Amino acid sequence: VNIINIFINSLLIVINKKIPFFQKLLINTVINDSNNNKINKYYIKNLVNYQIFDGYFQYIDLVKNNIKEIIRIIRPQLNIKSNEKFEKLYEDIKSEKISIALCFRSYQDAKDPLEHSYQRRKIEVDDYNKVITKMENELDKPHFFIFSQNNNEFLENLKFKSKKTFVLGSKGYSESWSTLKAQLLCRHQILNNSTFYFWGLIFSEYLNEEKDKNKIV
Repeated sequence: VNIINIFINSLLIVINKKIPFFQKLLINTVINDSNNNKINKYYIKNLVNYQIFDGYFQYIDLVKNNIKEIIRIIRPQLNIKSNEKFEKLYEDIKSEKISIALCFRSYQDAKDPLEHSYQRRKIEVDDYNKVITKMENELDKPHFFIFSQNNNEFLENLKFKSKKTFVLGSKGYSESWSTLKAQLLCRHQILNNSTFYFWGLIFSEYLNEEKDKNKIV
């Protein structure tokens, strides 16, 4: 992004955050979590009329209304060849009939970890283990791919009867787009509150449906 775009974007974000009443006088549009607007491609490319994207973007209707355009934008990133470690992982995931991405985002360093919890309740190991057991009972020979930044006590207390592979940032799986691609290649998803893994789930659902319809890789 060039310096002019950076300056204008920064200025508009500050105005929206600090003096929102002044926002009404501007020609730009603010798209946020509570907004179900259709994203206009012309405005994205036009310096005169900006759209500011503000929020976690877990508002599902906004995602669904714009998923084709979002996929068009991110697809080039998914097509970039990764390092040997990730490329091997992709092949391993594709070779499994029942692949499950189990994603865990730890919030122990957050000021208020419960902000990221479910209904202000801490996610427990038993919550994950119940889902793991259910999927092992209902699916034929699943293979769990466990995504997290580091190995920790939470992951060590997960109980599996099936095959499992750890995909940890601390073990070399640290590139964001490559990690997201590995997650979305999995057919099933288990995750706690995490914007990153949320998008992996959305892309997985859309791209796997597209693959099944068109028989493409």
